[in-house]
Amino acid sequence: MTFIRTTSGRVAAVALGLPVMLAGAAFGAFSLVGLQAHTSEHHHASYPWSGGTVSLDLGAGNAQIRAGDTQVVDVSYTEHYELKRPTAQGAAAAGGVSLKAHCPGGLYGSNCSINYVITVPKRAALNVHIGDGNLSLQGISAPVTARAGDGNISGSALASNSVQADIGDGSIHLQWVSVPTQVTSSVGDGSIDVVVPDGSGPYAIRQSGAGSSNIEVATDPGAGAAMVLHTGDGSIHVGYGG
Repeated sequence: MTFIRTTSGRVAAVALGLPVMLAGAAFGAFSLVGLQAHTSEHHHASYPWSGGTVSLDLGAGNAQIRAGDTQVVDVSYTEHYELKRPTAQGAAAAGGVSLKAHCPGGLYGSNCSINYVITVPKRAALNVHIGDGNLSLQGISAPVTARAGDGNISGSALASNSVQADIGDGSIHLQWVSVPTQVTSSVGDGSIDVVVPDGSGPYAIRQSGAGSSNIEVATDPGAGAAMVLHTGDGSIHVGYGG
């Protein structure tokens, strides 16, 4: 008969390694259950709008916001989650309409996101914050304040005279059909592309950052229409586009 002699070092290694192995197995089982339980739920809501700002505070997900001939804020959103559903709330008040959606924290929030499609009245100002995701704006006429952590911000057929768009990592692309008077945009790591109507301007443009710059529009430091553009590491382009 052969005996295996266990040293104190081996005992210590087993004592330390066993909890790690058990934790890894538990995490693997937890993840497998989450993947098997992946759920998508679609919801719709409508909120009366009597003036004021439409605000969206979204933890993780994408949002498409468009202007329409309406006096209500029409909201469709889809929740994607595994073990615990996110929280989504909406409320209408005299000061506007407020929408909030966030995923649960920790392991319960893995692979969770909420995607929105929102139609707002043309005169409704927007205040949007997205932690991680993309924002798309279409035909917005009122002032916009938009911030995102990681993702992209894009705007098409904009008629808003004032837009502030800031993002941590990603790109910003904004295209106007009427002349903006105040554009403020900042990107930590990514590019900025601004397109204004043909023949418009001049614009007072102040830019900063470590990337390249291509300004193709008429400029004048004393112009009433102003742009303040900053990129930490990326390109800046301002041009005409019809």
